[in-house]
Amino acid sequence: MKRLTTLTGLTTALLLFGAGCGGDGGDDETEPDESLPPPPSIDLLADSNRDGVVDDLDTDELEFPWSVAGGAVFLPNLDDDNLDGLRDAETGWIDVVPGVNDADAFDLAPLDVRAWPDAPDGAVALVQLDLGSMPYVQVHRFYPDGIECGPGVTCYWVPVIDANAPCDPNFEWSICDNMIFLTAADIKAGVRFGVEGKTLIGLPDSVGWTGIAQFDYAVFEYNGSTEPMADEANPDGWDHVQMRVSSWQMYGNHTPGIDVAMSDDVSPAFVQGIQVATDDAGIYFNVIQDYQDRWVEDWLVTGWVSMPYPDGQVHGMRLAYPRPHSQEASNRLPVEWLQSPSWLGVDQGYLVTYASPTASTYNSGGNHDLIPPYENTANGQSYPVGRFIHGSFVLQSTQDFYAAQSPQAPTLIVPTDWLIVGHVDEALSYLPANTERGWKLAIGSPNLAVSMLQDWSTQGHGAVEMFVGKQFWNGTSAATGIDEALGEENLMAWSQQGQANIDVMVDMVVAEVGLTADELIEYPFLFESEGGGLVAWNPGTVNSRVWGQHIVVPDPFGPSINGVDGFKQDLIDRLGTPAHGLGADGQGLNVFFTDNWSAYHINLGEVHCGTNFSGPAPASEKWWEAAQ
Repeated sequence: MKRLTTLTGLTTALLLFGAGCGGDGGDDETEPDESLPPPPSIDLLADSNRDGVVDDLDTDELEFPWSVAGGAVFLPNLDDDNLDGLRDAETGWIDVVPGVNDADAFDLAPLDVRAWPDAPDGAVALVQLDLGSMPYVQVHRFYPDGIECGPGVTCYWVPVIDANAPCDPNFEWSICDNMIFLTAADIKAGVRFGVEGKTLIGLPDSVGWTGIAQFDYAVFEYNGSTEPMADEANPDGWDHVQMRVSSWQMYGNHTPGIDVAMSDDVSPAFVQGIQVATDDAGIYFNVIQDYQDRWVEDWLVTGWVSMPYPDGQVHGMRLAYPRPHSQEASNRLPVEWLQSPSWLGVDQGYLVTYASPTASTYNSGGNHDLIPPYENTANGQSYPVGRFIHGSFVLQSTQDFYAAQSPQAPTLIVPTDWLIVGHVDEALSYLPANTERGWKLAIGSPNLAVSMLQDWSTQGHGAVEMFVGKQFWNGTSAATGIDEALGEENLMAWSQQGQANIDVMVDMVVAEVGLTADELIEYPFLFESEGGGLVAWNPGTVNSRVWGQHIVVPDPFGPSINGVDGFKQDLIDRLGTPAHGLGADGQGLNVFFTDNWSAYHINLGEVHCGTNFSGPAPASEKWWEAAQ
């Protein structure tokens, strides 16, 4: 079977396409005839000015080459709009009835052949996708009135380019090729195509792909002619359009529009504490009951993809990716949960960044985060949609994926191998603030914890106990007096080590972002040694869940000082008042506490480890304006 895959076969293609029309194609040097039709119109259009529609404002200088200034965007169609249990790009078809179920059609980026009513009656045309994009891009043709695509089945979108489709042995060119042929009627009326991605750049299944798909369009006067018709805009007869697949964007504490929080139901006390905060915020709290792994942040990283939509909006989908292991459900990988109806659905899908599973805790989601948007004029850095940050020993395949998502890359890597769990969220977090930057850096501070304990001891509270009524994992009482903790030489030494390591991490972030001293918010807690690394001794309160104006902090179960929990009151004063200008209005955050002692703290984690969140693609986060 012969397949046409490059323009070198163009002559053969046009000779074999159709039965042919009259004319020898020779030169005819006659005087111009005023009765001749208007000049040719060779025009392939996409949403190159990114206003969500295809029209005359999508000018040639914007459509090629793709840049931050112009160029259309398409989505990786990895959700499941028809709820058949498969990601839509895997089905090969767009399951749509206009006006009834249009969800999957919304995920297609339009690509139009502009109508040329005066085209020659025998004209033929060619639309071609670059070969490098063939495995990763699928193209569909729209039929406004539908066509019969099976017994009693009407289709409105029909695949015309799909490298995974079977080739028809009875026809020279099929949808498994990179070319689409159009008739004179098509050229006269114009044709709409829809473009979708099958994957994203930077994944193991798309190594080497730039994410740029190029479409070329030419019109030939009759079947058999080999020279394309030229117009003023395209003197060589070819019009070119470049489109780029959406980058994946990670959710962070500063991402607007968070509307879902997630946690496991392993601990009623923990869940209740989260529920109070989500109810106050008016967001949905998904208590996961069908995948028994309490470390919801660690086995699931959430993000989104988007493309322009009319009226300044965006359209996209939530795309999560699983980490390559699950600590409590060792017989299942997290991807299985993402493939289930618990996650996969309309505008909600998944991707996989790893080639094989691993048990390394460094590859858990708690070791991956997003620095909120910032600009540092001192070093020329600008990250309008935030920047990836992660700790030590992250899988190379994940690092490669992040590196390809250029608006939030390159990643800032900070050392976390001094921690037994090894996660960046054990030491750093990000708080919204009423400042020019819009946020402040939250940091763990053993020094502050020691200073507070010393002050309370000096005030005569040295015998007051922390962790009253709580137990360690071996069942022994956790209650510890202030002076007792201060007298533990190992605890003090470990905390000094923790402070020194946190200082290194903070210095790196400060240098990159350009933070000042008043943009650092300290959280007091100590460190102890466990299994060769350090971990929070009292609840590591910086490991909190933050969204919008709300923050959920691990209950510190600190000493009662004058009738109130000293550590808790300090955090309320620090986070929930105007003292540090936190919150969008600078009046402080809405501070909530939850009991994560038994479910998480004594198992080497805290609130952030046991929760997650997601939201729709925010209209304000136009990644294409920040792509590097």
